Amino acid sequence: MRPPAVPLRYADLLPGDIPGLVAMIRDVFFEFMAPAYTEEGIAYFLSGLEPTALSARLASEDRFMLVAKDGDILAGAVEVRDHSHISLLFTAKDYHRRGIAKELVRLAVSRCREALPSLTAVTLNSSAFALPVYQRLGFRPTGPRQERNGMVFTPMALKLASLPERKPGDSP
Repeated sequence: MRPPAVPLRYADLLPGDIPGLVAMIRDVFFEFMAPAYTEEGIAYFLSGLEPTALSARLASEDRFMLVAKDGDILAGAVEVRDHSHISLLFTAKDYHRRGIAKELVRLAVSRCREALPSLTAVTLNSSAFALPVYQRLGFRPTGPRQERNGMVFTPMALKLASLPERKPGDSP
């Protein structure tokens, strides 16, 4: 059943959001991604979802996570490392096909470009399930399907248009 269309709130992940984030990602992962992974891949992926692992990653200055919230419900999340690589992008099953992933990517790319104005591409490693989603968002494969640590993925990139250089006297 699809939730009613209400404005979602997009914000940085807060420590209190982590339990809901982990639950949402686990649900989506087991339904849509885990069937293509080996037992090793499932264990590897889940190890990164441990609250202590998430907290440690997000304490790093080169990472950030944005979430989409519908009231107290976590509807989606994106994690970015090095201001250039999307390491997680998930939308809760009941919120699929509502533009949440698109908005999370847009916001993440904007923040990446603030940190790295000369950024020319944002990369990610797509699961087989998410490949068509990423293609609709403008990402293109940059290499063949691969397997690492039991996880099957396709490397992809979103090429970014160059921003015009500012001239002295231009307003921001």
